[in-house]
Amino acid sequence: MDAKTDKAEAKKYVEKLHRSAKTGEPVELSLDTDDRVLARVTDGIYRQPASAIRELIVNAFDADATEVVVITDVPRYSEILVRDNGDGMSAEVLINLIRHIGGSAKRTPAGQDLGVTDPRDPRLSPGGRKLIGKIGIGLFSVSQLTRQFTIITKPKNENYRYTAVVTLHRYTDDELLHATTETKFTTGKTVITTEKVGNEEGHGTTILLGSLIPRAKSILQSRDMWTALRNPDPSTSAAIRRVVPAVHSGLLMEGADEFQVEPEIPWSPRTTADERMKRLSDRLLAAARSNELYAQIANAFDYYFRMLWTLGLSLPLPYIGYHTFDLPDGLDIKCFRLSNKTDSSSGPPGAKQAIELCTGPRTSAGKAAGLAQSSEVADFHVEIDAITLYRPIRYDSFPGTSRALQIPLLFVGGYKPDLTKFEKTQRGGENLEFTGYFFWTPRVIPKEHNGLLVRVNGASGTLFDPTFLNYQIAELTRLQQLVAEVFVSEGLEEALNIDRESFNTTHPHYQILLNWVHNALRQVFNKQKDLEADARNIRRANEAAMTRTAVQKTRSEEVRKVLGEEEDRVRDVCFTDDEAEREKAEKEGKRVFPRKGVVVTPILGQGKRVTAATKTRVTLFEERAAAVAQLLDAYGLLEHLGPEDQRQLLAAIIRIFTTGE
Repeated sequence: MDAKTDKAEAKKYVEKLHRSAKTGEPVELSLDTDDRVLARVTDGIYRQPASAIRELIVNAFDADATEVVVITDVPRYSEILVRDNGDGMSAEVLINLIRHIGGSAKRTPAGQDLGVTDPRDPRLSPGGRKLIGKIGIGLFSVSQLTRQFTIITKPKNENYRYTAVVTLHRYTDDELLHATTETKFTTGKTVITTEKVGNEEGHGTTILLGSLIPRAKSILQSRDMWTALRNPDPSTSAAIRRVVPAVHSGLLMEGADEFQVEPEIPWSPRTTADERMKRLSDRLLAAARSNELYAQIANAFDYYFRMLWTLGLSLPLPYIGYHTFDLPDGLDIKCFRLSNKTDSSSGPPGAKQAIELCTGPRTSAGKAAGLAQSSEVADFHVEIDAITLYRPIRYDSFPGTSRALQIPLLFVGGYKPDLTKFEKTQRGGENLEFTGYFFWTPRVIPKEHNGLLVRVNGASGTLFDPTFLNYQIAELTRLQQLVAEVFVSEGLEEALNIDRESFNTTHPHYQILLNWVHNALRQVFNKQKDLEADARNIRRANEAAMTRTAVQKTRSEEVRKVLGEEEDRVRDVCFTDDEAEREKAEKEGKRVFPRKGVVVTPILGQGKRVTAATKTRVTLFEERAAAVAQLLDAYGLLEHLGPEDQRQLLAAIIRIFTTGE
């Protein structure tokens, strides 16, 4: 169909919609596409239900919404509602959406005609926001969740409200196999009714997802997780044992509204929506201190709370605390400015390395480096089930460590390459500009924050990439101690794949970003090694001044055989039965064991107390137990064991060495 005919057809449908406000007769349309690939959109192009909800929120953002409310009907998930106060869809926009799946009007002159983009720049929303959506399939991401949904939309400055009931059709591989280039794919149908309302009625769009498909509901309810927990596989190794999440939405009985497992949440009904995301973050950090398994989001949360966390990371929202460019004075962090010069650049070697920044009460790292904060949207508020979403990335609570270098390091930088030296066909777009940071800390919690997260216009579907764009140099340990974000303000959009959860790695903009990231990593590691060597020398000088026992010396020698110069990677060990002392030691990053259960009882026997006569022997074995724990730590044998398994293992070793004495 040519453009003129298509426009005439669209006009007829719009006229029918306006007439239906008087007649009450619904208007029926089919969802058509000429593209075999886009015909598969209703099979689901996204990996998780969370991605579908993310796309609906992104659509609201592009429609200049300042508020989005999502109600998931947790823990039943019988239906999901997404409501925004954006511009709403006029009859023309709604008809265009339904008749052109994958043919979004955004970023095109057609979008300007329809009023869904800025009249002067089709890359912006009518309100001036940089658009996130791109090709017009975000709405149909709901096929991950349901085969039927309802759109209720009231356009701004209009006195009509439209209700569209959309039913999606799924194509089989056999149907697509026998299709020809002339085949018109019908991916579903829509029935639209129109109601005349007062223009003063609030504008916006509501998406109601009804009758969720069983598999989507099962994922949201974490059924697979609960099944594995309640029916453990006896052949599963203790090293990969599952744990009940520290925070979860509970488990309903099949076909009933009664809980089989009561929810575990870190707030009360009186806690404000604005405070709940921070409480969730606090609970994760506290749980990780008491059990290393909870340092992973996959263990700490069920799917529902992982979804909230992921949405907070991916959307254009403010941080729980501070943007890294604007961290307040008082945090013990060394800050550096990254150089954009590479090894092949001319100039002195020092110009190719990160330089320390002078920060203070009125000078943050971003200000000292001359970098502006990435454009954050202060007027975009997302609330899911009375929980206000924030980006759950924090730098105000650092896990303790026994490493020589104990303070975190922050590296900031930015780049705007001159693309005019490339042919237009090789540029991948006219402009590219981004800023970013690399935050080194001895322990990253949660572990899923280890990696590089790339934000394009404030949003991300890729989340943290632990390979740092496939960095090839063997720095495995140091890579695992980095959290990094890049904020792209211009370019890179064309490198995003259709699901916006991965990149076309051959795109010129991606390649420029990759080279900048890898050059920055070299600077980060060089500086970190230098600072750690200095700290290690100071630490060793202090240790040399102290008298070491034979056990301590042997421990150091054996651990050094495993870790070499980085022997201080193992955590200090503390034995105590005092609760306050235990909490203090855990906050300092030490590995804590009960003194009585691990040392005293295996040596003296059940019910015996330490006396003056046995104190020396117990103290000696306490040193030996600490040495054994640190040697096991050096070999990485404790990392995947919970606290109780660690305690039993160490107690058994001590009991073996003392048996028969």
